[in-house]
Amino acid sequence: AHPPIAELGADGTATITTDADARLRLPPGWTADRVTETGWAVRPGPALPPGRLGVVTVERDGDGVVPVVAHVRVVRPLAPGEYALSELPMTAFVNEDGPVERDRSNGGGNPGDGGPLRVAGQEFERGLGTAPYSEARFHLGGRAGRLTGAVGVDDESAGRARVSVLADDREVFAAVVEAGKPVITFDVGIEGARTLCLRGEAAGPEDAGVHVDWVDSSVHVTSVNRQPCRPATTGAPEREETS
Repeated sequence: AHPPIAELGADGTATITTDADARLRLPPGWTADRVTETGWAVRPGPALPPGRLGVVTVERDGDGVVPVVAHVRVVRPLAPGEYALSELPMTAFVNEDGPVERDRSNGGGNPGDGGPLRVAGQEFERGLGTAPYSEARFHLGGRAGRLTGAVGVDDESAGRARVSVLADDREVFAAVVEAGKPVITFDVGIEGARTLCLRGEAAGPEDAGVHVDWVDSSVHVTSVNRQPCRPATTGAPEREETS
C-alpha cells in the first residue's frame, strides 16, 4: 500500500486520523494538537517549502513491548512554477539495485555511487537514475498541469526497458528505450492528478541489469486549484521504501 499523505490546508495545518490510543512523534519544530478522540491537527515548522514533505511517526501499543508504528507524509502544496523531479521528495520508491539516484546514474547498490547521467553519449545535469524494476512516486495534489522530460538507457548498462508514466495509476506515456539510442522526449498532460509514478521494467529476461535515466524531467504548475485536502488515516503499519 502507498504511504498515507496529508496535505497542508490554507490555515497551515494538516489533519491526521489515528487510533484513539495512538501518539505522534514529530520532526523538530513541528507541533500537533489532538482535536477529536482520533483526530490531530499538525503544524510543520516554517522551513517547509512548497512541494516538500516531513514524516510524522504514529505509534500505538502492540501486543508486546514493541510498539506498532506507521508513518504519514505531510506535504506543503506546490505553488505555481516549474519543479525538477530530482528536487522533489519521493513519497515512495522501488528500485532493483540500491536507491533511485538524484542527478546521477543508478550505479551500484550504494547511495550516491552513480556517475553522470549519460545516454548515447549525451550528458545531462538533472534527472533520476534507476535500475528496473523501478518505481519513483511523487505527490502532486492535483496541482500540476504538465510533465515534460526525456528518458533513455544510461551508457553504464546494456539492454532495453519498457518505461511508463502513471498519473493516479493511469498510464499517460509509454515507450521502449534501448542502450545506445538517444533519449525519447515526452510532454504529457497530468491535470488533476494527485500522484505521479515513473516506472521502468526490463523489456525481457535478457535485459536484466538495464539502467534507465529520467532526464530533464519537470512538472509544471500554473494554478493553485487542487482537489480538496483529505485527512490522512493510519491503520496497519505500511512497508515502503522512501526518499
